[in-house]
Amino acid sequence: MTGAPTLPLAPGDVCLDRQRVLRVQVVVLVRVCVPVTDEGTIDSRWGRAERVVVAEVHDGVIDDWREHVVRWDVLHDAGPEGAHHARVARFIRDEHVTMVLAERMGDGMARMLHKLGVSVHLGLTGEARVAMGVERS
Repeated sequence: MTGAPTLPLAPGDVCLDRQRVLRVQVVVLVRVCVPVTDEGTIDSRWGRAERVVVAEVHDGVIDDWREHVVRWDVLHDAGPEGAHHARVARFIRDEHVTMVLAERMGDGMARMLHKLGVSVHLGLTGEARVAMGVERS
C-alpha cells in the first residue's frame, strides 16, 4: 500500500511506511579554531599565533571555549621545511577542528587546512566571540 503517511510529520522526520516515522533530530556541531590575543580579539597572525581558542558550537551557541597556548610564534621557523604545517595539522586533527576563522593566512596553510576538510574563513577582525556570530550558553 502506498500513499501519504497517516502519522503527523515534523521537519526532519523520515517516513518509513504508513504507520512508522523515524524522528530525526539534526544537531549542528562545529569545532571552531581562532587565533586570539590576551584581550580576546582575533590575532592577525594565524600561523604565528601564540594562542588559539577551540570553541565547540552547537546550533549557534558556544558550549565550550578552550584556550590553548600553541606558541606557533616561536615554533614557526623551528625544524625542517614543512614541520610547521605538520604541527598545525596535528593540532587541528587532535582537536577535531572543522572550521578556522582568521584575519589572514598563507596560501599553503589554507590549502593544507582544506585538504583536512576544514572550512577556512578569512578577513575577520575584532572580538573573537563576536566574529563567530554565535551566543554564549
